[in-house]
Amino acid sequence: MRSRSRSPFHLRALRYSLLILSLLFAGGVVFLGITNMTKVEADPLVDYRGVSQN
Repeated sequence: MRSRSRSPFHLRALRYSLLILSLLFAGGVVFLGITNMTKVEADPLVDYRGVSQN
């Protein structure tokens, strides 16, 4: 498989790094969403946003 691959190493590394970054970003968004839903009362930023909006 290695002798058949035509793409250079940096292109494959870039492709894998973009995939890993996208997975980390999606995981971070899901993690922040879950923590915001479960820990709304414990998060001071949510209270600050509520006060600033009202």
